[in-house]
Amino acid sequence: MALSFTGPLLASVVFYFTAPDYAGMMFFSLVSLATLSGRSIIKGILMVLTGMLLATVGCSLGGIPCFTYGSVKMLSGLDLVSMVIGLFGICEIMVGLEAELVTIAQAKVGKLMPSFRELRDCIGCTFRSTGIGFFLACCPAWFPPSPPF
Repeated sequence: MALSFTGPLLASVVFYFTAPDYAGMMFFSLVSLATLSGRSIIKGILMVLTGMLLATVGCSLGGIPCFTYGSVKMLSGLDLVSMVIGLFGICEIMVGLEAELVTIAQAKVGKLMPSFRELRDCIGCTFRSTGIGFFLACCPAWFPPSPPF
């Protein structure tokens, strides 16, 4: 919601960006994605590089086909929704094969709702996550592979 109000202001500022500004923003988004990805920096870097590799499929800014292998359908790039669903499905299959199926919880829905104390304890994390999410929502304008990965 905050991005919808600040979007026009950010758009007017972006018109004054030059090539070094874009390079700095790309570097910042790559570093932030690699460090926010968890404990393993190597996994974060591999995740960012994989995202960059998948983002190269399609037409470049100059209209030159990249990694399309002669397919017209690949000119628009990879479909993000199909990729995410496919990767999620593969992960679920692997997790299911790795461990036997167990019942996690059998309770009424009312018992699964957090109590007021638990909600109060999570309020700091909620606002912190909202701030980080708002800031990273600006990253698609900076560097397209950032949000999916």
